Amino acid sequence: MPLTLCWDAGIRPGGVFEESGALRCWGSSNMSSRYSPPPDLGPVAAVAAGGEHTCAVNAVSGLVRCWGVDDDGQATPPPDLGPVLTVAAGDRHTCAVTAASGSVRCWGLIVYGFR
Repeated sequence: MPLTLCWDAGIRPGGVFEESGALRCWGSSNMSSRYSPPPDLGPVAAVAAGGEHTCAVNAVSGLVRCWGVDDDGQATPPPDLGPVLTVAAGDRHTCAVTAASGSVRCWGLIVYGFR
């Protein structure tokens, strides 16, 4: 099965993003369910792994879904986000480029005035 993206971050989220749009993830053995993608995620167009969270863009709806550690809101997209083109994740924050305007929206921990 060909892969388009593979990442591994030790005990943090790791996984494979297959050409079919399927996503398989893993993390530390004592928290494996926390690192599993939602069963209703559907095909994925983009994926980003942060410190201990992962976010993906649904290939059909363009909506972001996140899972994993959410201590600072990094895995909770804003309810008014809407469809996005891509997503990026940092240690405790996440950003996405909106499909409507091309603007960047971020959520999670604010550091040095940036979100």
